Amino acid sequence: MNIPARVHQISSAAVVALALVHIGVVPIVFRRWTPGISWFIGTGLGLLLLGALNIALRREPSSFGGTGVCRLANFVALAYATAAVIASPEVQGVVAVIALAGQALSARVVLRRVRMAPGAASQV
Repeated sequence: MNIPARVHQISSAAVVALALVHIGVVPIVFRRWTPGISWFIGTGLGLLLLGALNIALRREPSSFGGTGVCRLANFVALAYATAAVIASPEVQGVVAVIALAGQALSARVVLRRVRMAPGAASQV
């Protein structure tokens, strides 16, 4: 496995793991349900979806634009996480930015769009 593929594999797994921890700490950290908890869980679910999408597209590339959308979503998530760390510089946020940066940058190389043969789309 080449270096970008390894970076993508590790950073995508790290994003999924961070998401699961992010969601999992809710009952430990929060004592009652608030609107803020909904946003907290939503961020974890977004990270989980993004990490899972990267893993799925690495295993089975998309010919219908999913790869491009995933690469764009990686950079949007990286920008959001960076802004969050600027607003609230915490260790877990910095770890998330590092994992998202690794995922976004390596996905530019690793995730490639599959080219369909002419007429193949009409056979689907």
